[in-house]
Amino acid sequence: MSGYGLKRIVMIYKRILATILLMALITMIIIKGRNFRISEIYRRSMKFIENTVRDRKLLH
Repeated sequence: MSGYGLKRIVMIYKRILATILLMALITMIIIKGRNFRISEIYRRSMKFIENTVRDRKLLH
């Protein structure tokens, strides 16, 4: 039962993280305008997600 609860918490955490990253991305696009490279920010955010996941795995 506790394992299921933990999975649920992790899923909620990932959703919140994804939402925050998406909002940050949208904000940056609005601020920077047309001369903005989405691919670079996308790559950075993916790297951040990978590092976060790796850190979470090391902690458990």
